[in-house]
Amino acid sequence: MPPEGSVAFSKALVCPVFDVKIAADFSILESQKEFVRRYCQHHEEEPRLPMLTSACPGWDQYAERVLGHPITPHLCTAKSPQQIMGSPVKDYFTRWQNMSSDKIFHVIVAPCYDKKLEPL
Repeated sequence: MPPEGSVAFSKALVCPVFDVKIAADFSILESQKEFVRRYCQHHEEEPRLPMLTSACPGWDQYAERVLGHPITPHLCTAKSPQQIMGSPVKDYFTRWQNMSSDKIFHVIVAPCYDKKLEPL
């Protein structure tokens, strides 16, 4: 379903819809900070570069499960935009709506063209 259809569907269910763009910006900023830190602490005997990063949570799972130790030390530890967006939805939105956070389901609708984990 295209993103526009997802928004229309969510609104038809009377679900609030949030834009994840600001969370993506925060994720990029955190990734930048981590890169600068890694670059400044880089040692030949324990290389931390290159730093591999992605906004796709599936990439991290794939790297950890399939590629293993040669890759995992190089993965960026910054949260994905989806993880970052979960905090304001579960905290601020629930307080604003005077609801319990266990009554909120945070769902991300995003296209994924890379079916890395299907064979597992």
